[in-house]
Amino acid sequence: MSQSPAQTDQNASKGHSAVEVALAALRRRRKHGDGVQILIAKRHHNAPILPGAWEIPGGKIELGEAPQTAAARELLEETGIDCTNPQCVWLFAGILQPPAPLDRPLPRFHLFSVELPSGSVPRALASATLAWVDLKALHKINWPQTNGEIIDALLTALKGAQD
Repeated sequence: MSQSPAQTDQNASKGHSAVEVALAALRRRRKHGDGVQILIAKRHHNAPILPGAWEIPGGKIELGEAPQTAAARELLEETGIDCTNPQCVWLFAGILQPPAPLDRPLPRFHLFSVELPSGSVPRALASATLAWVDLKALHKINWPQTNGEIIDALLTALKGAQD
């Protein structure tokens, strides 16, 4: 379900607190052939939320932290990739999902994409495994239900990069 920031604030005032989340879609050109690949991470099977689910690296934005700074920090913490100045290709505020369980906060996702720095190799520092997926194949991944809009936004933002 997609909502505007104003709707998010209304939900927060009704007892549902919103949590700001920064996502960093790391991309690279395919080694052989055309196209772009995106790095995805698989959560550990014992994770408290969405165990075993595939996701784009990211996490909560700290109080006073800029979303782009949070995206870079999360990418470093989760993959060891240092992108201290990621180029924002999409800011997607307002994707919300109903809390599950009822006391779970509503997320508002800020989606960024950044190119893999030359010579860098991502490592699974906070996930079970990492995988590179062709941009065109992202819809084939078994994502959590609310990630469909995130993937659509990423595909739209990177449309020209597929060629």
